Amino acid sequence: MLLAADTRIVAISRSARHVLGFSIEVEVAMPRFLDAGIRFLDFTAGAHPLVDSELARLAPVQTLQTDSLERSLMRIDHRGVHRTFDVTASPLHSPPRLDAIGSLTFMTPMGPA
Repeated sequence: MLLAADTRIVAISRSARHVLGFSIEVEVAMPRFLDAGIRFLDFTAGAHPLVDSELARLAPVQTLQTDSLERSLMRIDHRGVHRTFDVTASPLHSPPRLDAIGSLTFMTPMGPA
């Protein structure tokens, strides 16, 4: 998944669209990652929705804030099924700008599909 500096989804693979529950229109609408309709959950047995301060620590968002490679686990609710992903996000640069212009995120599903 490719995010712009403002966290808009500008490109996403077919498999990422599928596991995140997005339709193909996500690439046309380009919603912000945190506003795209994903229900992010904590890792407690109750699987409670994440609060804003916890959402900011998700690797795709954190890498834009820190301008460094970030890795985290991400748990989502996809049609009533809880899915966990190992997420790695790398900042993207366009010289001569020093700040990240976006991030490239890789998500590896963990556990059964």
